Amino acid sequence: MFLVAENLNFGGEKRVGNHLQKEKEEEFMGKKYTLKDGKKVLKEQLPNVVSAFGVFRDEVAKDGVLSARTKRLMMVAIAVAQRCELCIRAHVKGAVEMGVTREEILEATGISILMAGGPAMAYTSTVVLEVLDEMGA
Repeated sequence: MFLVAENLNFGGEKRVGNHLQKEKEEEFMGKKYTLKDGKKVLKEQLPNVVSAFGVFRDEVAKDGVLSARTKRLMMVAIAVAQRCELCIRAHVKGAVEMGVTREEILEATGISILMAGGPAMAYTSTVVLEVLDEMGA
């Protein structure tokens, strides 16, 4: 996965739509660690891994033969296929912030549905649509 906690606002009190991202994170992750808190622990306990992952992510996600935009759509599709709710939220939000349209995002999730079947349909029809609505896309 290309989920990168440092690029997310889940640990803060940033309001998106009618929801607080912190509430979403705690609902998903439980109360022991927020994503922000967990990232801090990992930076302290696995500094080389966290650092290397960030460098790797930045290299893979930048413009190349495939545009960063295309790569972000791939990240959305893979996140849906893998059923990673935090990944879906991060990559749909990132795609919208890059100017990717709702229609493009939903078309990308069609590939997930083709390749991953019913579970991908379930995540597209719930999490992806919810994030798109929150983002006003």
